[in-house]
Amino acid sequence: MEVAALGPLEYYIMGLILTVEAILGTICCVRLLLVYLKNPTLHQPQSLLGITLCIGDLGIALMCPFAAFASFSETWPFGDEYCQLYAFTGMLFGTLSISAMACLALDKCYSSSNDAKGGSSQPYILITSIIWLNALFWSLTPLSPIGWGRYAIEPPKSTCMLDFANREPSYMMYLFLMASTVYALPVGAILWCLVKLRKGKDPNNGKSKVCLLVLFSLIVYWGAYGIVALWAALDDIHNVPLRLVAAAPILAKICPIGNTVMQVLTNRNIRCLMYRKETVASNKRE
Repeated sequence: MEVAALGPLEYYIMGLILTVEAILGTICCVRLLLVYLKNPTLHQPQSLLGITLCIGDLGIALMCPFAAFASFSETWPFGDEYCQLYAFTGMLFGTLSISAMACLALDKCYSSSNDAKGGSSQPYILITSIIWLNALFWSLTPLSPIGWGRYAIEPPKSTCMLDFANREPSYMMYLFLMASTVYALPVGAILWCLVKLRKGKDPNNGKSKVCLLVLFSLIVYWGAYGIVALWAALDDIHNVPLRLVAAAPILAKICPIGNTVMQVLTNRNIRCLMYRKETVASNKRE
């Protein structure tokens, strides 16, 4: 099966979208991170998860210019070493983003109040540490000299990620375990939380909406990568439509913008702080 190549216009559109994602994603993440760091009302244990999500998303946003440049060039121009570094950071920040987003949703579902203050910080320190260690493990293991898994230039040649053409048993085991831990487990946990909320004696529509929003976001941002990985594992990466492979990193890189909007919509303290700052600035101009 011969896969149709991408044309110059498609590469140009990809580069343009990635450029917009880089600018908007960086602005959104930096602004939200500053809100977390500068406001004492957000200096709560739960904010460790929000800050981790901001860091993961900011890392993804900062990768966009490299993918945009490669798209405009219609090939990966940075060599193998930077391909490995790019893929490592993509796996690291992507895993951080997915895990932190899922943990934030679960925390909101099981907390007695969305704006609860105080409480022990130890559970949140432990959870945040696990998120970081998990992300580091799955992103470091494909690098040499470990070499469990492998990074490579993706077929569109505008980004680098896992080598989906690799058919070795050890790599297939890495891919299965990584996908189960990084993606399937968070999605399953949110589904379980959603079912439990629906079956509860006193269903909480607000918390259910948070679960649905996070679940929808995970599917939109990372679902294409999941389809590509599964298709490549069952068949061959060269039989996967090239436009689907090219769409996967573009959809994933929407998450810095979408996750910032999600945190603002689902956290009343953040909304109040942002609105208050905008109101104060408006009053000063008047």
